[in-house]
Amino acid sequence: MGAPPSDVVARVGAICASLDHAVEHDAWTGVSWRVGGVTFAHVVEIAGGKPPIYSRVFETQGPATVLTFQADEEDRLALGQHGPPFHLPPWRPGIVGVVIDDETDWDEIVELVTDSHRICRGG
Repeated sequence: MGAPPSDVVARVGAICASLDHAVEHDAWTGVSWRVGGVTFAHVVEIAGGKPPIYSRVFETQGPATVLTFQADEEDRLALGQHGPPFHLPPWRPGIVGVVIDDETDWDEIVELVTDSHRICRGG
């Protein structure tokens, strides 16, 4: 498994750095950001079908860069119904994933990550 592209990590990192008490963390794969010990954003690179669970959920062998985050139930359902680039990983309630590519709306990513931070912080 490769590391996620540094430009994506830097861009998501800049969003997270603007949020209170956000801490960057080297995750089991990729890079994540936590608040109060809870992950609110996680960037992962899918390459050669690895990590396998990400490859299955995002329906790609890669290369692909994905961001997972928390969403409230209404937003999660809406994003899931939207379909690609959004996906609904099964490993944690409330989690949503999005493929980051040249078409990514970074204003939307700012909003989604900020909301995720709020949810995980408990406010």
